[in-house]
Amino acid sequence: MGEVARAQRAEIRSALEEMSKGGPDHLCNYCESRIGDQCHIEHLTPRSKNGKLTYSWANLFLSCNSTQHCGHYKDRAGNRGYTPADLIHPDLEDPDDFLQFSSDGKVHPRDDVSADAQRRAKETIKVLNLNCKKLVGARQNAVRSLRQQSLDDLDELEKWSVEERAEYFGIDSFENYEYPTAMRHFCTSLR
Repeated sequence: MGEVARAQRAEIRSALEEMSKGGPDHLCNYCESRIGDQCHIEHLTPRSKNGKLTYSWANLFLSCNSTQHCGHYKDRAGNRGYTPADLIHPDLEDPDDFLQFSSDGKVHPRDDVSADAQRRAKETIKVLNLNCKKLVGARQNAVRSLRQQSLDDLDELEKWSVEERAEYFGIDSFENYEYPTAMRHFCTSLR
């Protein structure tokens, strides 16, 4: 955002932080890693592809600073062959409607969605490298930690129906945790 003054950039970032999940430490809008102050203002559609969207709120997100995944990975030179419209837009669409996290730390397209939704989920996973070794390991550790913290509770929860678990572990259950969607999917899919 070269033309934007530092004060304006701070205002934009502050507004994006308010819209972000994860409490005061904030989560990356793509991978749900805890980012705190270690993030950047990300353009889902890069400025080089469509300069008119540079200042569009619908195109601005907080992203982690990792070069292995998410925004910086998406925009590197060898990864520019994607179409932004093919990616899941986390402000307009619920990623839960496209993606399923498993206890092994990987993210997959949901089986119960249209072929087009599966295609977009696959493209989002690929372009943002959401199954890179680092993220898979981190999500695995988060689920493992949850499993160990709540072993007694999980034994009881396994007896509940999928619907009962989904209601109990609603959208806000893990909002202050890192990788909240992976944790929620793990808890609702116990068998």
